Amino acid sequence: MVLADQPVGLAIMAKAPRAGAVKTRLCPPLRPPEAAELARCFLLDAVELAAGVVGVRPVLAYAPVEARGEFESVAPGFALLAQQGEDLGARQARLISEVLSLGHQAVLVIGTDSPTLLASASTRR
Repeated sequence: MVLADQPVGLAIMAKAPRAGAVKTRLCPPLRPPEAAELARCFLLDAVELAAGVVGVRPVLAYAPVEARGEFESVAPGFALLAQQGEDLGARQARLISEVLSLGHQAVLVIGTDSPTLLASASTRR
């Protein structure tokens, strides 16, 4: 196994922000296009936050598989891994295994639903 440049992989689990496929529990009061826009904003915030964390390799675990191109433009410089598994737990376990197989010693997994996560958390060393 070749060790990664950074000991920790910081992985964001994300779905493509498509109307009718994301944040459906918020409809109503939101309409599907509004829910998709909210999901897009959360995704962009999570990517910006992860990109600013010192000492980690940013990873984006995306779904669906055919959305890779969408995520390449949203998260430049991130390792991109397609989510695989029947449920959230299986997808998280697979993601952790994949990031560790890249040579990282540890993995942090976050979602995009943390809009109140302090930006100062990204500047800690």
